[in-house]
Amino acid sequence: MNKLLDILVFVLFVTVSLRLSAQSNDVPEKGFIVGMTSIEQGLPTTEKISSTWYLTFRGEVFIEKNVSIAGTVDYSLLKEEKYNDVLVNHDVLFGVNYHFISNHLDTYIGFQPGISYSKTKFLNTQLEDETIAVISPLTTGTIGVRYYMGSIFHAFASATYVYGIQLSSATNLPLSEVRLSAGVGINFNVFKRKDKS
Repeated sequence: MNKLLDILVFVLFVTVSLRLSAQSNDVPEKGFIVGMTSIEQGLPTTEKISSTWYLTFRGEVFIEKNVSIAGTVDYSLLKEEKYNDVLVNHDVLFGVNYHFISNHLDTYIGFQPGISYSKTKFLNTQLEDETIAVISPLTTGTIGVRYYMGSIFHAFASATYVYGIQLSSATNLPLSEVRLSAGVGINFNVFKRKDKS
C-alpha cells in the first residue's frame, strides 16, 4: 500500500510540475541565454579517419528574438591509436544561429567557423613513429531543435556538418564529419520580462 501511495504522489508531482512548466512564458527573446553540455558522436564523411566521441560545451546569447551569437568547444575523447588517423581533434567555434520559434519549440540553423587542434600518428620516411600536432581552420553548419520546458530547462537535438582539412604536409587528413548530439540544457533570461497586460 505504501508503494502505491509513493507512486501516486510521484505521478501527481510530475503532473503538477509539467503543468506549471507549460504555463511558463520563458521562450527565447533578446537577452535569453542558453547553455548545453553533451557527449557528441562524430561520424566521418570519409573512410580515411575513424569516428570520434566529443565532450561538447555550447552557449548562446540571443541578440534578437530570432538571432543568437553562439560559441562551441568540442573536446575529443580518447580513441584507439592507429597510424594515419586523427587521434585528437579539439576545436573552438564561434558564429550565429537563426531561429524559427513557435511557442516553446525552437528550430534553428547555424553557421560557425573556427579552429581545430588535431594530432596524428604516422610512420615517417625512416619508418619511425612520429606524431604531429597542427591547428587548422574549420567551417560548420548546424540544424537543431529545442523544446523549452519552463523557465530553466530545455530538451535539444542537433546535427552539425564539420568541414576541414588537417593543415600538415605530412598527412593532410580530412577533419570533415557529421556530429550528432541530444540532451537537456539550461536557459535563463537576463532581462526581466515586462508584463503585457
